[in-house]
Amino acid sequence: MSVHLIPLIEDLGHATSLAVLLASLIGPMQVVGRILERSGAQRLSPQTVGKLTFAGLPAALLALVLFGTHAWAVSVFCMLYGLSNGVLTILRGTLPQVLFGREHYGAIAGAMAGPALLAKAAGPLIVAIALHGQASPTALLWWLLVIAAGSYLLYGGAVSVSKAMVSIET
Repeated sequence: MSVHLIPLIEDLGHATSLAVLLASLIGPMQVVGRILERSGAQRLSPQTVGKLTFAGLPAALLALVLFGTHAWAVSVFCMLYGLSNGVLTILRGTLPQVLFGREHYGAIAGAMAGPALLAKAAGPLIVAIALHGQASPTALLWWLLVIAAGSYLLYGGAVSVSKAMVSIET
C-alpha cells in the first residue's frame, strides 16, 4: 500500500502536495499506535488487541473507498493505517508466544512471518500490474478492502482455534 499510496491519492483527485502531506501522517501514527499499545493494552489480551488492529485496515480502506475524494477521508485512512501498522509490529513479536508458548517460539514466529513477507514482496508488483492495466483506483481499493476483511476473519478464526486448543490441553 505504501509504495503506491501517493499516486493512488492523486488518482482520487487530490493534489500531489496534499497526497504527500496526508501520506506523511502514517509514520507518526505508527509511533502513536505503539505508544497506545504499550501504555493501554495491558488491560486487554494480545488477542483482543490483535482483533482491534486487524479491524483497523478494513475500516481505513472503507473510508477511502466511500469518501476518498475528500481529504478528511484520506486523512482518516492514513491515520488508521498507521495506527494499525504500528501495533501490528508489536503483535508479531508478542502474539505467537501468548498463543503457543515459549517452546519453539522462533520456529513458530518464523513460519507465521513467511506469508506476510511474501505478500509484502509481491503486493507492490501486483498492484503496479493492476494499475498499469488501467484498473480504476476505486476497484483496486475494493479488492484491497476484501483482502483486508478476509485477513480480519482469518485472524479471528486462528485466535478461536488457538483458544479451543488451549482449553483442550487444560
